[in-house]
Amino acid sequence: MRILDKYSIKNFMPPAIYCLVSFIFMYMIIDLFGHLDEILRNKVAAGILAQYYYLLLPIIFVQVIPVVILLATIYVFSDMNKHNEITAMKSAGVSIIKIVMPFLVVGISVSLAVMLINEMAVPKANIETTRIKQTYIEHIKGGQEKNSVIDDVAVYGEGNRLFYIKEFEVSKRRLNEIIILEHDSLNNPVSKIIAKTGRWKHNAWVFYNCIIYRLKKNGELIG
Repeated sequence: MRILDKYSIKNFMPPAIYCLVSFIFMYMIIDLFGHLDEILRNKVAAGILAQYYYLLLPIIFVQVIPVVILLATIYVFSDMNKHNEITAMKSAGVSIIKIVMPFLVVGISVSLAVMLINEMAVPKANIETTRIKQTYIEHIKGGQEKNSVIDDVAVYGEGNRLFYIKEFEVSKRRLNEIIILEHDSLNNPVSKIIAKTGRWKHNAWVFYNCIIYRLKKNGELIG
């Protein structure tokens, strides 16, 4: 890595981190105040809230990081232009492509990280935060819980799999009427799995009464 690239990335990181922390903090504050009445009414423990917002972090991250990267990049280029650094680089024979290259590399790296987080962390985080929200935060008077059944859930999970769940019984950690569409690396359909129910056991979902269909690239059944 060239000295100029290191210098650009060094200038980029502080505003990016500042924006990221600020957006995450604001997101949590807005969400907290949005549920404050329910939290106070149901006396939700601080430990439960801490667990809820910890699990919410990957969801918040993938939502705010594009804006964070954009704002940090604009800030860095504005600051460099203000101090005539871009003019000096161009005068030294550095092309515009080489000036923006480190920012492109950072952007691509962050995009890959977001893809991994979306596939590996966000689906589980969605399920767990929904369970905590339904079980501990959204109670009704008399100590009874609201209906903890979520209808029509669609989640993109690991291994290029798209999950469609007709019903998700949050408190029981039970899925009903599941359809799983599996795709290859080129996003062509490979298989379709239909399961009657699913249970959360040993940190994984176990499906029951399954039927597996193999698919052609056009989506037709094989055989």
